[in-house]
Amino acid sequence: MTTTINQTKSDPRYLPVDKAFAPDWILFVLTLLLVSFGVVLVYDASYAIAESQDWTGNDPMYYLKRQALFAVVGLIFMGIVSKIPYWKLAKFADAGMILTMAMLIYVHFAGHGAQGAERWIKIGPVQLQPSEFAKVFLILYLAKCLALRPRIAQQPLTAGIWSLVLVPVATILAVEKEPDLGTAITLFGAALLMLFTGGVKKRWIAAALAGAFMAGLFLSLAKGTDNYRWKRIETFMNPDADVKGAGWQVKRGTIALGTGGALGLGLGESREKFPGNLPAQRTDFVFAILGEEFGFVGTTLTITLLFGLIARGYHIAGRSKDPFGSLLATGITSIIAVQTFENIAVVTGVIPATGIPLPFLSYGGSSLVATLGSIGVLLNISQHPFRRDPRDMARELRRVADESEARASASVPTPGASSWRSPVSGRHGMIVGPEVRN
Repeated sequence: MTTTINQTKSDPRYLPVDKAFAPDWILFVLTLLLVSFGVVLVYDASYAIAESQDWTGNDPMYYLKRQALFAVVGLIFMGIVSKIPYWKLAKFADAGMILTMAMLIYVHFAGHGAQGAERWIKIGPVQLQPSEFAKVFLILYLAKCLALRPRIAQQPLTAGIWSLVLVPVATILAVEKEPDLGTAITLFGAALLMLFTGGVKKRWIAAALAGAFMAGLFLSLAKGTDNYRWKRIETFMNPDADVKGAGWQVKRGTIALGTGGALGLGLGESREKFPGNLPAQRTDFVFAILGEEFGFVGTTLTITLLFGLIARGYHIAGRSKDPFGSLLATGITSIIAVQTFENIAVVTGVIPATGIPLPFLSYGGSSLVATLGSIGVLLNISQHPFRRDPRDMARELRRVADESEARASASVPTPGASSWRSPVSGRHGMIVGPEVRN
C-alpha cells in the first residue's frame, strides 16, 4: 500500500497541475516592509538637498512625494501582474526585447542626460530608464529560450548562438554604452546565473567570465587613463589619491558608515546628507545614510530583510515544476541579488564605484516600478508550483508509460515455468526445467 501511495505522489499524472495556491505571503510581507522603509529612508536622505534646490521649489518633501507616488503605482502594478498567469508572459518576450533594444538605441541619440550619462527617455513630466526594463525583458527572453529549447544550453555557440550569446551581449553593451556600468554588471551576473541553472556547462560559464574580464580591461584602457572607468579603478586602489575629485563620493560614504557605529546617530541625524557632503545620498549611496543613522544594527537588519526576500525568490524557483517558471523566478531573483550585493559592495568600498540603486530603498521611479512588477511575477509563480507546460507533460507521461511497460514485461514469467516457495526461507523461486533459481 505504501509503495502505491509513494508512486502516486511522484507520478506526474497525479500532480495538481491546474490547482492555484495562495501567493507566497512571506515574499509579500517582506516586499511591503522594504518599500515602506524605502519611502521613509528616501525622505530622510533627501529633504536637506531638496530644500536647497531651486528646481524642486525648495520643497523638502519633493522627493518624498515622488517616491510615495512611485511606490503606490508600483504596488498597484505588482497586484495586477500577480493576477496574470506567468506562462502567458512568454509570448511577449521577443517583442519586449525588440522594444527594449529600440529604446536603448534611441537613448544614445535623443536621450535625456544627467551627470554625463544618457540614460533616460523624457515623456512630458515622466522619465523612463530603458536599462531598468532591459532587466525584465532580458530575463524573460532567456527563460523562454532555455525552457522551450533546452538543447541550446548544450550548444551555446551553435544552436544557441543567437539566443544565449548575441542578444544578451548586445543588450549588455548597449546599457554599458550609456554609460551605465552598474546595470550592465547586474545584467551579466543575472544572465550567467540563469545560464548555469538552465544547463549550460561550467566551461562555457568560465569562458564567459574570462571574456567579460578581458572586455572590461580593454574598455578601461581603450581611451587611455583619462576615461571614467580607469579613474574608478585608480580610486578603488588608492582612495586617498584624489579625495577632492574622483574619490570624494566613496570617501564620504565611508565616513558616513564609520560615523554610525553600532547603533547610529538616530533617525534624521545624518550629517552627510546635507549639500556639499555625500553625493547621490538618496540614490546610489542611500545605504551610507542608513548606516550613519541606524548603525551596524540597522544595516544588518536591512540586509537580513533583503536576503530573506532573495532566499524566498530562490525557494519559489526551486519549488516550481515548470522549467519556464523556475528559470523566470531564478532570473528575477538574481537581478535583485546581484544588484543588492553590487550596491552594498560599492558603498563599503569592496569593489570600484559603478553607480547602481539599492532595490526598494533608493530613490527612482523606473527602478522601483520595474522591481515591484517583477515581484508580482514571482507571486504568480508561487501560486502555481505544479504547473507544467503541456509539451513537458506529454514527454513525462511517455516516460512513465515506457517505464511501466518495461516493469510489466520484466514481471512476465518465462513460458513453461512454475512458481514455488522455499520451505526453509520462504523465498519465491522459479523452476525452469530441472534447474532451480532463487
